[in-house]
Amino acid sequence: MQAMTTNLTEGEVARARAQLKVSLLMGMERPGTRAEQIAGQLFALGRVQSAAEIVAQLDVIDVAAVKAYAARVVEAGHPTIAAVGPVTKLEPHQIFARRFGSKFLADAAE
Repeated sequence: MQAMTTNLTEGEVARARAQLKVSLLMGMERPGTRAEQIAGQLFALGRVQSAAEIVAQLDVIDVAAVKAYAARVVEAGHPTIAAVGPVTKLEPHQIFARRFGSKFLADAAE
């Protein structure tokens, strides 16, 4: 996450955006996945979004927006893990936190 605040390129964001679009559109072909999408949208938004609306929202995400989000996550402090179900195989918080960048290495050691 810390690296994304400075080292992110437009090409990386474009690839991620394309992957999200493909995943969205392919998911609409499976009834179970489509039902999950509809349920999630109804829960979060109170309505169902069209594929065109979602694609339009993805199209406005640029490098600056992703960098700003990554900076907000890094500045927030300790990353949080939430889990449901058997958690005996869940990795320790220190290992999880290390993947967020050097700022979290010192925090994770405490």
